[in-house]
Amino acid sequence: GALILVLLGFGAAVGASGCTPQETTPPPTPSPTSVSSTPVLPTNEEALAIEEEMVKKFLAAEAKAVQSGDYADLERLAAAPYVDTVRTGAANLEANGQRLVGVPVVTNFTIQSVTDEKSIVAISSYACQDISAVDVVDVAGNNVQPSDLGDRSTLVYKVVSEGDSFVVEEVEAWSGEGSC
Repeated sequence: GALILVLLGFGAAVGASGCTPQETTPPPTPSPTSVSSTPVLPTNEEALAIEEEMVKKFLAAEAKAVQSGDYADLERLAAAPYVDTVRTGAANLEANGQRLVGVPVVTNFTIQSVTDEKSIVAISSYACQDISAVDVVDVAGNNVQPSDLGDRSTLVYKVVSEGDSFVVEEVEAWSGEGSC
């Protein structure tokens, strides 16, 4: 999918070698009002670098928000609906006398797609999230994390352009073949 989009983007510039145009009339000069609002899509390599950087910062900000109540970094790195979901989850933990400690580690990023969604660049990638260093603890500090919760799972992270930067829009569990 993403490779095809990249190739289509370069299609006009590449042309067919060895062919000469049938018409010698120069193309019309575009008017100043015909500006395209289609964003330039990053290459898969650039998209991967964006995902890796964003997700690592995002996970640290999410852990800080849930553990300290300081949401400033998360609000800068994640879409508002996602931040609201984190606030709700943190409030539920607190209501149950529980809290999270630790920060997950994410590895093995693989680009799923790079798309233009209504003039917004959207990048989705598979990644292996390891939560072995994360615990749910009660007020006494006892680990109350469910014993059947695995340490590693494949998630899909979606980041979207927002102005000159990117924010994490959603994180979903992946049930297909894993990255772990």
